[in-house]
Amino acid sequence: MITRALFPLDPDVAFLNHGSFGACPHTLLAIQHEWQMVLEREPVAFFHALPARLQQARKALADFVDADPTDLVYVTNSTYGANIMAATMARQLKPGDSVLITDHEYGACVRAWKNHLQGTGIHLKVCHIPMPIPAQADLEDIIWKEVDSSTKAIFISHITSPTACLMPVGGLTSRARQAGIMMLVDGAHALGHLPLSVRDLGVDMYTGNCHKWMCAPKGSALLWVRPDLQPHAFPVITSWGADGLSVGDGAFIDEHEYTGTRDPSPFLTTPATIEWMKEHDWWTTVDRAHAVVCYGMERLMELGLKPMSADWSEQKLLMGTVLLPEEVDGPDLQRRLLSAHNIQVICMQWLDKPLLRFSVHGYTTTEEVHQLLTALKHELML
Repeated sequence: MITRALFPLDPDVAFLNHGSFGACPHTLLAIQHEWQMVLEREPVAFFHALPARLQQARKALADFVDADPTDLVYVTNSTYGANIMAATMARQLKPGDSVLITDHEYGACVRAWKNHLQGTGIHLKVCHIPMPIPAQADLEDIIWKEVDSSTKAIFISHITSPTACLMPVGGLTSRARQAGIMMLVDGAHALGHLPLSVRDLGVDMYTGNCHKWMCAPKGSALLWVRPDLQPHAFPVITSWGADGLSVGDGAFIDEHEYTGTRDPSPFLTTPATIEWMKEHDWWTTVDRAHAVVCYGMERLMELGLKPMSADWSEQKLLMGTVLLPEEVDGPDLQRRLLSAHNIQVICMQWLDKPLLRFSVHGYTTTEEVHQLLTALKHELML
């Protein structure tokens, strides 16, 4: 069973914000350190052996997400993956074409799209999603209504970061394939959070973090690209790539795996992460953590707070989001919850509305949820 003792988290802080950066257990941090020591003992030999070691690490991750190991590469985070998606579309699309996103996407990814499309004549069209967020079927229709003849690609989160909503990726992908529109998915919160088969999902590009819900060391993520798009999906950084050392898995792998000197220990530790997940009966752990989310959402609703998603109870997520009273300053409330109550949780203004997002994992207890409830009653006078 996963407990708080497995992690180096501050015991004095109620950590209800696993979703921002994850948390890595002592065991995996020790394995990462071993890889770092292998590198430091003999750096030249390490980097010469790295392509073969990364090949094995890719195979483990590919098995986990049901993909071919030559169709995915390790990247440092899903924002990096989104940058590659945006840069690829900037090369592949034409002036007058458009990419459809929603106004619930992660801000850094939106900035990446704006940056890469600047000056190309390719438009970024934003679909407005109301809050509270409607049920999945309605949400799919709301997004699809924004598709027009100029739409050549859709970029969407699998699970939204600010509002913790499961997006209708499957339904949208089916519609997009019929219409000849590319589907690009930011799965920053999906890996280890939801059972995932990239093969069955049928999208064109997919990125996701291993260091959030899988609990891998910080800086481990994947980028999966449909084979015929791979020749056009270059890394953001150009280095020796395909002109350097190779295990013969193709230029897509070579270009992305060697982008200059960096610490690859998070990637090399990810296979051990997957084994650690298996040892801890992962999906039972997820079920147990989801029960804590349900408990927290029900108690927050008893305080009079409204859920962000109409069908939150059906989404089986490890994050819960509620709308705060209109007069609340979200960032200020977040500061007060930490400074006065030792609670780490997200409170923000999103689309001019204050909200609270709490996120849990297998180590989270209902006592920590109670701590949040007590603090909110005090701070909001509920």
